[in-house]
Amino acid sequence: MNDELILKALTDFFGERGFTLVEPQGYTVRFGSGEQRWQLALCADQKEEMDSLRAFEAGMQRLIAIRQGSGEESGDKLGLALSFGPVLAAERGSYRRALKKYTNSIVFEDMGIALLLVSKGGVELVPANAVNEFLWGLDERIRAERRG
Repeated sequence: MNDELILKALTDFFGERGFTLVEPQGYTVRFGSGEQRWQLALCADQKEEMDSLRAFEAGMQRLIAIRQGSGEESGDKLGLALSFGPVLAAERGSYRRALKKYTNSIVFEDMGIALLLVSKGGVELVPANAVNEFLWGLDERIRAERRG
């Protein structure tokens, strides 16, 4: 999925929950509903594994900088939205390696960063406090997807 398809899926997902797209800024977007806001770093499909690692790390760095920043943005809910279909299909250039790198990391929970898994089937939200459990079960989920 490219950035436009990811953004459309996220706009539909958040729209169903009463949020509107407030501010797209390149690879970061913001959705708002009243006092509640989400800021998301987007990770579109990549052709090569190293490109997916770089995109993932860049997204994480943007979110960590927001969380560590001052002012109103630091109170936003944060999420890393990534193209998940290629992960399940174990395709070259998918974010599987990047996700596996964070299996034992505390950064998602400590920084309050959720995962938003975007595929043709829609968006799956993995809350920050459930990311590690999700990552520990990722290999089994991929195997189950392959079995059909």
